[in-house]
Amino acid sequence: MQPIEFLEAHNLNYKSSGYKEIVIEYCHHCGDDTFHVYMDRELGLYHCKKCSSSGNLWTLKRLMGTVDLVTSVSEILSTQESAEAINENVVEQYISALMSNGHALNWLLNRGFTKETIRRFRLGLIEDGMTSWLAIPYYKDGLLVNIKHRLLPPHEKSFRLLPEHETPLFNIDNLNISTPVYVTEGELDAIMLVQQGYENAVSIPLGAGTFLTEHFDALVVCKRIYLCYDSDVEGKKGAISAAERLGPERCFYIKLPTKDINDFFLKHTKADFEAIIAESKTVGRSTVLSLSQVFHELDISRSSKAIGDDIRFPWQNVDKIVGALEPGWLIVLQAVPKIGKTTFCLNTCYSISETGKPCLLFCLEMNPIRLLERAISGVRGKRVKDLTDVDIMMAKAQMCKLPLYFGHTSDITPQKIYETIRYAVRRFGIRLVVFDHLHFLCRDVNHSTAEVGHVIRDLKLLFEELHVPGIVIAHPKKTDLHEVPGLYAARQSGEIAGDCDVLISLYRKPLGTDRVRDDDYVDDEIPTFEARTLVKTTASRFCAGGNAVLFLDGESMKFEES
Repeated sequence: MQPIEFLEAHNLNYKSSGYKEIVIEYCHHCGDDTFHVYMDRELGLYHCKKCSSSGNLWTLKRLMGTVDLVTSVSEILSTQESAEAINENVVEQYISALMSNGHALNWLLNRGFTKETIRRFRLGLIEDGMTSWLAIPYYKDGLLVNIKHRLLPPHEKSFRLLPEHETPLFNIDNLNISTPVYVTEGELDAIMLVQQGYENAVSIPLGAGTFLTEHFDALVVCKRIYLCYDSDVEGKKGAISAAERLGPERCFYIKLPTKDINDFFLKHTKADFEAIIAESKTVGRSTVLSLSQVFHELDISRSSKAIGDDIRFPWQNVDKIVGALEPGWLIVLQAVPKIGKTTFCLNTCYSISETGKPCLLFCLEMNPIRLLERAISGVRGKRVKDLTDVDIMMAKAQMCKLPLYFGHTSDITPQKIYETIRYAVRRFGIRLVVFDHLHFLCRDVNHSTAEVGHVIRDLKLLFEELHVPGIVIAHPKKTDLHEVPGLYAARQSGEIAGDCDVLISLYRKPLGTDRVRDDDYVDDEIPTFEARTLVKTTASRFCAGGNAVLFLDGESMKFEES
């Protein structure tokens, strides 16, 4: 939605202020209602000149409650603890050590840095036995929050940060959202840009493949972003990933002829860099690609895939019949009620998040607390109703840092669902989305078939846009419980089989008979379905498919291979 459309849809008073800006009457940050909020009419970026708050349309949506916040496991478990403050005197000691060490100081001078720049950024030296580390202090709001260690030659380059401390963008205190910002992959690259006169330069602290939520929040309000990542495959992949989250229309890729910014300015001038800036292009994918462009993207995609980077089901036999879940895939999981579809997906998300890949389980039927209880049940091997305070404490220690997110809303409309999924993927870097479930969302009595068809198509397009695989849970038509749901079994639409990339059916045999027997009149808990579960790839565009067998442990809410 364009900014003016958004303001009018939410009845927010505004007026024009020149060709590029809009002035909004009310500030949702400070409550001022005298037209002090200035917004870019194309990008939706705003700044209140009364309280200095800034944001974009996503920020406004959150403040107005029009987008439900996605909840993480760590937020539910309340795990946020403040790390012990770092003594500023330590940095002073490191600075003195660097200035008195000719070898380390000359290494920086030979890399093109001046003594004035070295002092400005308070670079220092840590000597650890036979090794020397460059100390790069991180400041936020004027306070020392972390120190990066970079191993110096002759040893191979290596990095480390102080654990349990903040990891903001390097040089974040100098970030100016109203002017172009230059984002680098390393601190020394950002420092070199500042030395060359590009004051609005920051760097990500954890490498090209890591772009944290706080980095997103800091940069998403910027009007123009130049991504000055390293020129290797990982750098290109990281730049594309960051741009997809921040918005490709405002992100420009700086294509370097050298490995990184520091190397560039050892051989080139500021005028050369200005020429590269002038030729830079947005990172967004074109609608129409030539064959050579497709080959280029294929090369980047294949060469940048690290071992273990794929999104896969956690069971070997299921993985064998489905394979890696590729970006943009729509996987539909169908089964009659109470078979364990949500449990199957929760097990999948939990396992993937254990590898550090963020997952979102958006469930319309269960709130985040109930989902977390089920996850804890699996970790502790107990039924939910038997969990004790000790179980919660032990699970908290094990689960508190998992990048596992739960989505839930009482505003059950397709547009709200799409907005929240899009928001979660971009802000938190979600790698797998699970939506539970399709038929809870589609309840139009008169046009149910058309509604299901539209929603399943829109979800497929959404996952393609966001470049992530998505699993959508669906219910089949009323059928014989002794039959495995087939290709066209999904309720209210034949479009599902055609639009999805993979269709998976779960099946468990019902126990007992339809007749009431004396055995039914007992107080013991008797399961309705047997534990043995058939996982059938009913249809797939990209693999041969087949069957796999799992066993549901009803006590711990976990599917296992045996």
